[in-house]
Amino acid sequence: MRYVVLLFLLTLIFQSSSTNETGSICGIVMDKDTGVPIAHANVVVEGTTFDTLSRGDGSYVITGIPAGEYTIRAMMFGHETQKKYRITITAGSSTEVNFALEQRGD
Repeated sequence: MRYVVLLFLLTLIFQSSSTNETGSICGIVMDKDTGVPIAHANVVVEGTTFDTLSRGDGSYVITGIPAGEYTIRAMMFGHETQKKYRITITAGSSTEVNFALEQRGD
């Protein structure tokens, strides 16, 4: 019985320490043709609930992302959606991911 309790406690300790291993992404969303920052673009970490809107200067930050590899997507009305694949989030650090969205021709 002692071993079962010890194993349970070790599992809890390991899980709680691994959940604190998070990083962040930051960057700028801009128009590909003009280089003008895009405000209010939606930036999403696919497969998670992490997302944000870019600020007036096109910058964005998403914090608290568990360490791992992700696809990051940026989208804005009137522009083509852009994805960045295999972005590695490292615990305790910030990864820069910039987007240059192309205007739709419709």
